[in-house]
Amino acid sequence: MKRINRTQRNYIIVGLCAILVIMAVGYAAFQSQLKISGTSNIASNFLVKITSITPNSVIGTAADKTEITTYNDTSATFGVSLKSPGDSITYDITIENKGTIDAVLKTITKTDTNNTAILFETSGVNENDELKV
Repeated sequence: MKRINRTQRNYIIVGLCAILVIMAVGYAAFQSQLKISGTSNIASNFLVKITSITPNSVIGTAADKTEITTYNDTSATFGVSLKSPGDSITYDITIENKGTIDAVLKTITKTDTNNTAILFETSGVNENDELKV
């Protein structure tokens, strides 16, 4: 086996140090830092509400009790006088999307009375209907 003399050993050490310096400079040259920054603003408005309620079709001697028939943004209350069998009254309720984004009508809740002779029905709008702006 051949021995490495002192000069050759020094050249090898200097060469390895040079390779190490080249690798460090190369790593530093190719390393980059990714910085993401910014802000966002959402300028949308969600506003779905009942805007009017009016009696439409009155059959028999039924009458709207205007002092009881009221509404707010999300609910309507009906006051009706039903005097004879077969009396009925239909209300038109206007629901509007006054916001800036489309909405979906998730649920329609009816609170019936305990009187089985009174029937509540909805038509014209269904659950999961889309309400465009």
